[in-house]
Amino acid sequence: MLRLCLFAGFSRVNRVDDYVVHYLRELSKFGDVYYQAANSLDDVELAKLDGVTLGGWAEPHQKYDFGSWQKLLFRLGWQEVEKYDVLIFANDSNYGPLRDLGNLFEQMEKSDADVWGITENYGHARHLQSYFMEVNRDVFGSREFREFFESIAVEASKQDVCVKYEIGLSQLLTRC
Repeated sequence: MLRLCLFAGFSRVNRVDDYVVHYLRELSKFGDVYYQAANSLDDVELAKLDGVTLGGWAEPHQKYDFGSWQKLLFRLGWQEVEKYDVLIFANDSNYGPLRDLGNLFEQMEKSDADVWGITENYGHARHLQSYFMEVNRDVFGSREFREFFESIAVEASKQDVCVKYEIGLSQLLTRC
């Protein structure tokens, strides 16, 4: 199974922390990983990604994780993304992994779900939390999915981002 992992990072102090490099290294055992930070990073910090990701970039954009994923989707292009079986969205908001991810990826592979996430949340509205989510080609190849990611914009607050994008994506996926 060909996996593409788009990883969103953010650091108030413009660093790529060791735990992030560890997480990226573990993810890279299971697929191709690309990194986009929503902050500035100098060449020394970006160099930490060498040999761990297939590409890493940093640019302040105020669109949070969804903006980083949008930038990576645009950078790679839909044609490149379509070469993969599954698309994984991940971010640096959790610490780890503390154990091998093999069982997690086995569980995802065995599932016949079109969308798979680690945490289902019922706050505000039922949704999958976006810190780790996998979607299959039927989903990310759809017009609705692409239009959703192409429409991501700067929002007035983090709450608005959560409602419009994290919850909004789950609602779109449920409808479709």
